[in-house]
Amino acid sequence: MTTRIKKDTLSKVIILSAYSSQNVINEAFACGADSYFLKTTKIESIKNAIRSIYRNEEYLDQAIIKRFLELNHRQSTKIKGKKYNELPTTQEIEILKLIASGYSNKEIANQLFISISTVKSHTGNLFLKLGARDRVNAILKAQSFGYLEPSTPDWRATG
Repeated sequence: MTTRIKKDTLSKVIILSAYSSQNVINEAFACGADSYFLKTTKIESIKNAIRSIYRNEEYLDQAIIKRFLELNHRQSTKIKGKKYNELPTTQEIEILKLIASGYSNKEIANQLFISISTVKSHTGNLFLKLGARDRVNAILKAQSFGYLEPSTPDWRATG
Protein backbone atom coordinates (compact mmCIF):
# COMPACT_ATOMS: atom_id res chain seq x y z
CA MET A 1 0.00 0.00 0.00
CA THR A 2 2.81 2.42 0.89
CA THR A 3 4.47 1.88 -2.49
CA ARG A 4 1.20 2.62 -4.27
CA ILE A 5 0.53 5.79 -2.26
CA LYS A 6 4.04 7.09 -2.93
CA LYS A 7 3.80 6.21 -6.64
CA ASP A 8 0.37 7.68 -7.31
CA THR A 9 0.38 10.78 -5.07
CA LEU A 10 2.63 13.38 -3.48
CA SER A 11 1.47 12.23 -0.04
CA LYS A 12 3.79 11.54 2.83
CA VAL A 13 3.49 8.21 4.64
CA ILE A 14 3.95 7.85 8.39
CA ILE A 15 3.38 4.34 9.69
CA LEU A 16 2.06 3.80 13.20
CA SER A 17 2.36 0.13 14.11
CA ALA A 18 2.46 -2.36 16.95
CA TYR A 19 5.21 -4.29 15.14
CA SER A 20 8.75 -3.56 16.28
CA SER A 21 10.48 -6.28 14.27
CA GLN A 22 13.49 -4.92 12.39
CA ASN A 23 12.40 -6.82 9.28
CA VAL A 24 8.96 -5.12 9.31
CA ILE A 25 10.51 -1.69 9.85
CA ASN A 26 13.05 -2.23 7.06
CA GLU A 27 10.28 -3.35 4.69
CA ALA A 28 8.22 -0.25 5.51
CA PHE A 29 11.12 2.04 4.61
CA ALA A 30 11.95 -0.02 1.51
CA CYS A 31 8.35 0.56 0.35
CA GLY A 32 8.75 4.32 0.76
CA ALA A 33 7.51 5.15 4.25
CA ASP A 34 8.68 8.57 5.38
CA SER A 35 8.60 7.63 9.04
CA TYR A 36 7.68 4.69 11.28
CA PHE A 37 6.41 4.83 14.84
CA LEU A 38 5.44 2.27 17.41
CA LYS A 39 1.97 2.58 18.93
CA THR A 40 3.63 3.21 22.28
CA THR A 41 5.10 6.49 21.01
CA LYS A 42 3.95 9.61 22.85
CA ILE A 43 1.49 11.80 20.96
CA GLU A 44 3.85 14.81 21.08
CA SER A 45 6.49 12.87 19.14
CA ILE A 46 3.93 11.90 16.53
CA LYS A 47 2.79 15.53 16.19
CA ASN A 48 6.41 16.63 15.78
CA ALA A 49 6.92 13.94 13.16
CA ILE A 50 3.91 15.07 11.16
CA ARG A 51 5.17 18.66 11.18
CA SER A 52 8.71 17.60 10.21
CA ILE A 53 7.63 15.24 7.44
CA TYR A 54 5.31 17.96 6.08
CA ARG A 55 8.38 20.25 5.83
CA ASN A 56 10.28 17.43 4.03
CA GLU A 57 12.49 16.85 7.06
CA GLU A 58 13.48 13.48 8.50
CA TYR A 59 11.93 12.29 11.75
CA LEU A 60 12.28 8.87 13.36
CA ASP A 61 10.88 7.29 16.48
CA GLN A 62 13.50 7.37 19.24
CA ALA A 63 12.87 3.69 20.06
CA ILE A 64 13.65 2.75 16.45
CA ILE A 65 16.80 4.89 16.42
CA LYS A 66 17.94 3.20 19.66
CA ARG A 67 17.31 -0.26 18.20
CA PHE A 68 19.20 0.62 15.01
CA LEU A 69 22.17 1.93 16.98
CA GLU A 70 22.24 -1.18 19.19
CA LEU A 71 22.06 -3.41 16.13
CA ASN A 72 24.78 -1.42 14.38
CA HIS A 73 27.01 -1.57 17.47
CA ARG A 74 26.45 -5.30 17.82
CA GLN A 75 27.37 -5.83 14.19
CA SER A 76 30.68 -4.07 14.62
CA THR A 77 31.59 -6.05 17.75
CA LYS A 78 34.31 -8.66 17.35
CA ILE A 79 33.05 -12.17 17.95
CA LYS A 80 35.57 -15.03 18.17
CA GLY A 81 38.18 -12.97 16.35
CA LYS A 82 35.83 -12.24 13.44
CA LYS A 83 33.92 -9.11 12.68
CA TYR A 84 30.36 -10.13 11.83
CA ASN A 85 28.69 -7.42 9.76
CA GLU A 86 26.01 -9.69 8.36
CA LEU A 87 22.39 -9.76 9.38
CA PRO A 88 20.64 -13.09 9.82
CA THR A 89 19.29 -14.52 6.57
CA THR A 90 15.62 -15.27 5.97
CA GLN A 91 16.35 -18.99 6.49
CA GLU A 92 18.18 -18.27 9.75
CA ILE A 93 15.26 -16.15 11.00
CA GLU A 94 12.87 -19.00 10.13
CA ILE A 95 15.05 -21.43 12.12
CA LEU A 96 15.22 -18.93 14.97
CA LYS A 97 11.40 -18.77 15.10
CA LEU A 98 11.25 -22.56 15.29
CA ILE A 99 13.92 -22.63 18.01
CA ALA A 100 11.87 -20.06 19.95
CA SER A 101 8.84 -22.34 19.56
CA GLY A 102 10.76 -25.20 21.20
CA TYR A 103 11.62 -27.29 18.15
CA SER A 104 14.65 -29.62 18.23
CA ASN A 105 17.19 -29.65 15.39
CA LYS A 106 15.58 -32.80 14.01
CA GLU A 107 12.09 -31.26 14.11
CA ILE A 108 13.37 -28.09 12.42
CA ALA A 109 15.04 -30.17 9.70
CA ASN A 110 11.79 -32.08 9.08
CA GLN A 111 9.70 -28.89 9.11
CA LEU A 112 11.95 -27.07 6.60
CA PHE A 113 12.94 -30.12 4.52
CA ILE A 114 16.66 -29.63 5.16
CA SER A 115 19.30 -31.80 6.82
CA ILE A 116 20.09 -31.69 10.53
CA SER A 117 23.65 -30.60 9.71
CA THR A 118 22.24 -27.65 7.73
CA VAL A 119 20.11 -26.69 10.75
CA LYS A 120 23.20 -26.88 12.97
CA SER A 121 25.19 -24.77 10.51
CA HIS A 122 22.49 -22.08 10.40
CA THR A 123 22.15 -22.19 14.19
CA GLY A 124 25.91 -21.71 14.60
CA ASN A 125 25.82 -18.76 12.20
CA LEU A 126 22.93 -17.27 14.17
CA PHE A 127 24.85 -17.57 17.43
CA LEU A 128 27.78 -15.73 15.89
CA LYS A 129 25.66 -13.02 14.30
CA LEU A 130 23.67 -12.43 17.47
CA GLY A 131 26.65 -12.83 19.80
CA ALA A 132 24.74 -15.59 21.62
CA ARG A 133 26.18 -18.54 23.54
CA ASP A 134 23.12 -20.82 23.48
CA ARG A 135 19.52 -21.13 22.25
CA VAL A 136 17.94 -19.22 25.13
CA ASN A 137 20.45 -16.40 24.79
CA ALA A 138 19.87 -16.31 21.01
CA ILE A 139 16.11 -15.99 21.53
CA LEU A 140 16.51 -13.17 24.06
CA LYS A 141 18.96 -11.28 21.85
CA ALA A 142 16.81 -11.80 18.75
CA GLN A 143 13.85 -10.32 20.62
CA SER A 144 15.87 -7.32 21.75
CA PHE A 145 17.10 -6.71 18.19
CA GLY A 146 13.59 -7.05 16.77
CA TYR A 147 14.00 -10.31 14.85
CA LEU A 148 11.39 -12.00 17.04
CA GLU A 149 8.35 -10.55 18.72
CA PRO A 150 8.47 -11.11 22.49
CA SER A 151 5.83 -13.87 22.36
CA THR A 152 6.58 -16.11 19.39
CA PRO A 153 3.67 -18.55 19.13
CA ASP A 154 4.25 -22.30 19.26
CA TRP A 155 3.91 -23.22 15.60
CA ARG A 156 3.16 -26.85 16.47
CA ALA A 157 -0.11 -25.81 18.14
CA THR A 158 -1.56 -24.50 14.85
CA GLY A 159 -1.98 -27.84 13.15
